[in-house]
Amino acid sequence: MTNPTATVHTRKIALGIGALLLIVVGLVFSIRANASTGAPSSSPGADRGPNGSSTSVAQRPVDIATRTYEMFDSGDVAAVDTLYAPNLIDHNPAPGAPSAIEAMRGLVAAIRDGFSNTRHELLFQEETGDGWVVNHWRMTGQHTGDWFGTPASGRDVSFSGTDIVRVADGRITEVYHVEELLQLQAQIS
Repeated sequence: MTNPTATVHTRKIALGIGALLLIVVGLVFSIRANASTGAPSSSPGADRGPNGSSTSVAQRPVDIATRTYEMFDSGDVAAVDTLYAPNLIDHNPAPGAPSAIEAMRGLVAAIRDGFSNTRHELLFQEETGDGWVVNHWRMTGQHTGDWFGTPASGRDVSFSGTDIVRVADGRITEVYHVEELLQLQAQIS
């Protein structure tokens, strides 16, 4: 016999994930529509480097977005200042963080300290225009340290997330992100 309460919770979680996917898809199509209609960018010169020159191939938005996952896997907190603008806008901010850039530094350190052998696999990535990049990823690793109050379990983990980032002048200036933290917490608890 199935537990009716568990079934209701499972349905609520499935509906929440479905709604999240609809929001992400809607945002992607909205960004594409703005890019294809030539709608003005919210940040002039997004396709220009720091000196006004054209952005090089090595600094394409998609390449910068990809480097963030390498940063998380290496635990290189100093790379935050290279990849993110100092006035980063996080549309899903961490509660109590003094700034988005400080929150990002804290997250890189928390992943480094809480997990070993981390690996981000990009499941989907697309540059949509006007500097926006959509990334859907899976992180795997082993829970070997404290993770926001949950002591090391030694368990292997695998969870997914979606990031939508905007790159201007060679750095990420805005980020929308959703992580399947309930999935992660179930694996380490």
